[in-house]
Amino acid sequence: MALLDDFVGPLNNADASHLLRRAGFGGTPTERAALTGLTAAAAVAYLVEIQPTDPHLDQPGTPGTGSFGSPLADLPDDPVVPGSPTLIELDHITLKQAQYPHGLRGHWMYRMRYTSQPFQEQLALFLHDHMPSEIEKLLDVLPNDVLWGNDGDPGNLVPPGEVQTCNLGLAGVPYDPYRKHEMVTRLLRDQNYLFRSEGVNRFEDLLLAVVRDPAMLVYLDNYLNVAGRPQENLARELMELFSLGVGNYSENDIQQIAKCLTGESFPNFRCETTWDTTSGFIPLAHEPGGKFIFGSTAIPYNAAGAETEMVIQAILQKQSVTPNIALPGAAMYMAWKLCRWFVNENIELNPPSPIVVELATYLMGDDAGVYPARRYPYDIKAAMGKLFRSQFFFDSANRFAIHKHPADYIIGALRALEMVELFSIGEGLNDQMRFMGMDLFQPPDVSGWHHGQAWLSAAALVARYNWANRLCNVIMADSGVALLIDAYPVSNNDHAGMIDHLADRLFHEPLSTDEENRLLDFLNTMPLTGLGGNAIQEKRRKIRGAVHVMLSMPRAQLK
Repeated sequence: MALLDDFVGPLNNADASHLLRRAGFGGTPTERAALTGLTAAAAVAYLVEIQPTDPHLDQPGTPGTGSFGSPLADLPDDPVVPGSPTLIELDHITLKQAQYPHGLRGHWMYRMRYTSQPFQEQLALFLHDHMPSEIEKLLDVLPNDVLWGNDGDPGNLVPPGEVQTCNLGLAGVPYDPYRKHEMVTRLLRDQNYLFRSEGVNRFEDLLLAVVRDPAMLVYLDNYLNVAGRPQENLARELMELFSLGVGNYSENDIQQIAKCLTGESFPNFRCETTWDTTSGFIPLAHEPGGKFIFGSTAIPYNAAGAETEMVIQAILQKQSVTPNIALPGAAMYMAWKLCRWFVNENIELNPPSPIVVELATYLMGDDAGVYPARRYPYDIKAAMGKLFRSQFFFDSANRFAIHKHPADYIIGALRALEMVELFSIGEGLNDQMRFMGMDLFQPPDVSGWHHGQAWLSAAALVARYNWANRLCNVIMADSGVALLIDAYPVSNNDHAGMIDHLADRLFHEPLSTDEENRLLDFLNTMPLTGLGGNAIQEKRRKIRGAVHVMLSMPRAQLK
């Protein structure tokens, strides 16, 4: 397997930078220095051998003692002055609780910014794009009964014309117009944490867990999939988007697998004080009789949900039709998806690029070992380790060969510059990312986002440039960031030094002569009125301007 042979020699700075951009969101000079000089195997193991929970962000802590960058448990639960939170306090409280959709988005972006396991968050984002669920669909589907309660409405909260309909004997359940939003947020947060904790393990287990995930059961309508009235949405997307790809199944397969999935559902969320958000199998809703899929695979009737497990196993063993190659279709499809997200967006599936065939072949193997060996077939950790340390991954043709999605652009800049932003309050990062075309937990459709140059529409580019300007304003306004800028090892008139330092942070490599000359002209002619010759303020203004220009350059949109 020539393309997947290990990269030879210790990593240099450019190699370490490339690995950090793809396996995470880039890195600081210190993070790159930690990987420089290591073998590819050691550097990749450092990034890929992740824990189910983040050793930094998810450690126990003392609430109220933390600020930006602290473990989530250390962030405040309440403002210092009751009833009068500052914007920063309100942001901390909102993203820590992740109780409503905007808080959930901020919570995830905080994790991306401050994680000690960046590969965990980049992989979770890949899986969210690969197998998404949408906030608005879940809000539309869950019944309004969950809002009403049964306390007699002593606070006169129930809207005119509506009545409290709970009749389960639960005492004192008040009307709450936000209860449905809390429920949807909890479902999507659980799914997000599933991707984070299980994404690097056995793909078969992850696929089964997603099929039974409450958010997915709601989003793809499997709660409507019952005996005698099969609902085919989940069955179709399970094959078309999550595992096999188009051309590897028939309409009959969809119909039969939909029958196998009847009964995979979740509790009826009505009038409960504490919601059971676990999924479950309902035998009475399951289609009786055996099923027959892929022309030769019998799925015997099982009234306890085992048909779903048999379906997942059959899907992962199904031979590829498109492309026509002697490997399982799921191995080919997943190898292609992983290569496109992490290596080069131009890699093809049909006909397959050679790397797709090699990685698919590797995915199917089983060493019954421990990382870096394959623990079992479809071992995502072993496959990604093999890919990241390969000669193919480090080939010059695969560097800066992917257009950054908005999370790459925003989180990469924050991590590189060691800066901070509001995450969920006052047009925070969740809004900024939405302006750029990536609304977390709300992709355009079940196929996820459109990638490549689609990220660089006119409106999306304007949003990127506007956010770059917003970020640069922090350089002038935030004392902590200003002190960081002041510590840069350049003087206020060392324009070449400024450019080199910032290029190393943002691009991890020197600029071209033309790029450097244009930036020098920009800094040499920058107006400095109103600063009174203050060298510190001049340095900050110049660096602010240079950062804004650099983040607007074409190379800042690539990784």
